[in-house]
Amino acid sequence: MTASKILIVDDELSIRIMLTRMIEPLHHEVFSAEDGMMALELVRRTDVDLIISDLMMPRMDGLALLEQVRKEGHDCAFIILTGFGDLPQALAARENYNISNFLVKPIHNMDQF
Repeated sequence: MTASKILIVDDELSIRIMLTRMIEPLHHEVFSAEDGMMALELVRRTDVDLIISDLMMPRMDGLALLEQVRKEGHDCAFIILTGFGDLPQALAARENYNISNFLVKPIHNMDQF
């Protein structure tokens, strides 16, 4: 099994740490960024296989990140993280953009993931 490169993007440090701890034991290479601007810089330097991004973040939100990633031709899988109140926006994103899926926060265990 080849290790995937996974980028976690969330302005909450605790979410980035939790997801990293869930993913690293599966032997994937995990990167993290605290907002869409930092994530975009990483994507431009590193070919990531999957981006897991929060929807609502300062500087560049998850949808703007997704839009820019696709515009620049990166064909990685994309999962939106969202709070329950942002669920309609996440559902609309699934309809309008090529996202792989979305997850509703809080994520309590690996089964949810």
